[in-house]
Amino acid sequence: MAFLANLFRKQKTPEEMMREYKRNIDRTIRELERERTKLQAQEKKLVAEMRKMAKSNQTESLRIMAKDLVRTRNHGTQFYKMKAQMQAVSLRLQTLNSTAAMAKAMQGVTKSMYGCTKILLINNQQAYDECADEHTCYAEGDDGI
Repeated sequence: MAFLANLFRKQKTPEEMMREYKRNIDRTIRELERERTKLQAQEKKLVAEMRKMAKSNQTESLRIMAKDLVRTRNHGTQFYKMKAQMQAVSLRLQTLNSTAAMAKAMQGVTKSMYGCTKILLINNQQAYDECADEHTCYAEGDDGI
């Protein structure tokens, strides 16, 4: 059924697709930041609870919490890595978009240069024809009087 819905849908332009991809990447980066913030809050709670356990000499539960703290910190590092990778992808998309815009601009410049060259060639040809006509007049001895 999804195939039929996509069959009659308007095709997106590359600019629209790039904008949508960038929006999705930015949304993912924000979600990663939220998750990392939650992990940091959880880490603070865990450290506070570990201090309470240390004061009451509960070494076994303290050891388990320490392992959990290490895991939590490692996850935080992984979130930093994922965020950096997503930002790298976003930067690459932005570079691609800029390159496409530059290519489009250069295409317009090329068309206008082609048109100018065409006009100049026509003008040069007319000037050459006029000069050739004058030259034949002088060669025949006609002063044009």
